Amino acid sequence: MISRDLKTKQFKNDQREIRVINRRADRRFKGFTLIEVILVIAMLAVVASMSTAVYFGYYQGVRLDETRQDISNNAVLTRSKAMQGEEGLKWGIRFNNVLNDASDKYEIFATASDYSAGTIKEILYLSANVEFSDPANGATKDVIFNKISGTAGSAAGVSIILSGTPDSRTININAQGLVY
Repeated sequence: MISRDLKTKQFKNDQREIRVINRRADRRFKGFTLIEVILVIAMLAVVASMSTAVYFGYYQGVRLDETRQDISNNAVLTRSKAMQGEEGLKWGIRFNNVLNDASDKYEIFATASDYSAGTIKEILYLSANVEFSDPANGATKDVIFNKISGTAGSAAGVSIILSGTPDSRTININAQGLVY
């Protein structure tokens, strides 16, 4: 009988320990409080807004780089046409910073002397929100590449900016006609 009582007591003690462990587990894993959930949502919102701003800035910079590369490529192509003596003429590029809200543009032309005596071969517009800062508003700048040599009478620089930002890119053409 004593051993039976001991076994019963031991069984009851084991059950109590299991209940205590279960109660502790219940307290630990009841879930998240409302404050914890709100804090996590707030942190996620802050991270999302910061990453959106960073991405937008990066995207704008990429757009400027692409526009700069397009202008540089077209200037090199124009110089190449002059060096090949295509149509027996000089070739040039006119950068036009338009006064009104229309998109700024640049024109590729063939000429015997200057822009006014030339024939426009292609008109290319800058991307939305990209504009020339040099030449100035309402002004133009011509670069004419000489036949065969590809030299450009004088050095010229053209700058593009993203509207409403200080971010800019510059395209330079030296007197030898190299574009960089």
